Amino acid sequence: MAKKPIRAENYLDRVPCRNQELGFTTDDEGLVTLLVEWKGFYYRLSQKLFRKPRVSQIHMDAYGSFLWNQIDGKKDVMDLVNAFDAQFDSPEKSMARVIKFLETMKEEKFIYYRGMEK
Repeated sequence: MAKKPIRAENYLDRVPCRNQELGFTTDDEGLVTLLVEWKGFYYRLSQKLFRKPRVSQIHMDAYGSFLWNQIDGKKDVMDLVNAFDAQFDSPEKSMARVIKFLETMKEEKFIYYRGMEK
């Protein structure tokens, strides 16, 4: 059986999308707070036994809030980097910051990339 050809994909062409199961709020200053609901047997058990909250709040800083609001399922990573450059004056570190933010959001399943599994 022939092997499938490996397709090189450019990370900057990926399009991040928000996880629709995740809630969020925005305060008066424009800072975003993600609301993560813990589901499942072990989470419910820890909620009962250890009085853990059912919903955790994750407060973002100005950088994270700006990027979260820019993620709309249409802009690719390069568009996000360009918008970040225009908003904040740090072009030498902006690409690294945006990519690290997106990697962290992907690991925590707060975002996914269009065309890839969640």
